[in-house]
Amino acid sequence: MGIYRWEPTENGYIDLRSGDIVTPGPVTPSGPNIVAYSSISGSGSMSSKIESVGAGNKVAFGQGTFQFNDFDDDTDTYGLRVLIASGVLGSGRGWTTFQMTPNSSTQAARVPVSNPPTSNGQVNPLRLVRVGWEGETTPREVGGFTLMATNQGHLYGGLELYRVPAGTWMHDVLIKGIPGDLSREPGETFLLSLYRNVGTSVNPIKVERVELDGRNASNVPVGASGVGVNFGQYVTFDTTNSHHMGYAHGFALYESSDLTFINCKATDTVLNGFNFENVDGTVVLDRVTCERNSGYHIGIFTDNGGAVYNIIDPVYDGPKLRIRCTGYVGGPRTQNTADIHLYVGGVERPDLIQWTMT
Repeated sequence: MGIYRWEPTENGYIDLRSGDIVTPGPVTPSGPNIVAYSSISGSGSMSSKIESVGAGNKVAFGQGTFQFNDFDDDTDTYGLRVLIASGVLGSGRGWTTFQMTPNSSTQAARVPVSNPPTSNGQVNPLRLVRVGWEGETTPREVGGFTLMATNQGHLYGGLELYRVPAGTWMHDVLIKGIPGDLSREPGETFLLSLYRNVGTSVNPIKVERVELDGRNASNVPVGASGVGVNFGQYVTFDTTNSHHMGYAHGFALYESSDLTFINCKATDTVLNGFNFENVDGTVVLDRVTCERNSGYHIGIFTDNGGAVYNIIDPVYDGPKLRIRCTGYVGGPRTQNTADIHLYVGGVERPDLIQWTMT
């Protein structure tokens, strides 16, 4: 009998005994409070059909590619918006694909041109998918599909979890090719964005077995940052792989606290693998991998407070773990380096950190 571990870059499970990759076949979710998309009648948009199932229900998609047109919700901001329904589930990330119909966007005029410093502070409002709404108390579940970028003639973001409640679970998703062109707004788009999501210590927001691939269909790195967490608390990433970001970071964390990363990978990025800006509370990086990043393995930038960082058995290239720790945007550094701990084999090893303090 094999011993299996999920390997996102292989889209399957790896047998630790033989090294073979086992790719799951399509399984369309079913059960209580799960409604098959194929059973929903009507001629409205995909968003309206999903919302028609009502609160507390999830919508399951079978095999195939499902397209939505334009950023055509009632705010002209999202291609697919899930506010009321409790989730969207596919039959597997290799079997169910969501994408916007190529060249269907009519919202190019709303995208700010990346021209710093003139464009500093401007935000690209467009997202392919949004899940969540403020005030909701039912956890969301999102999983089992691929979200694929298509050419729209302008930049846009990928999937956004917006103010979802504690216990929300995103799992088994591939997001690929979301375009960006800068390491800050408005060109720093995110393949996966978590905005004002607050879990609890015993019931965090969980992102598990998710891959963020910054390459387009021609395998050219076009992504800005893979993951963006803004104003979040108690968020856990498990076996999440962010790679080939052409403009910024694997993971970009801003004004958030109490973040956990387990068996996550940040590789082949133009800047930092993990980038923390004014993060506080406790940050755990447990067996993370940081390799082939042109910047630092970890960047920590603060001018307000600081966090306790526990880095446990990381995998990294080079003789030491490269950490840059400075103030945020030219401000005074408030992060205490004594609160940044590296443990290898259960022993604290400050000698294995290469610091850059400017």
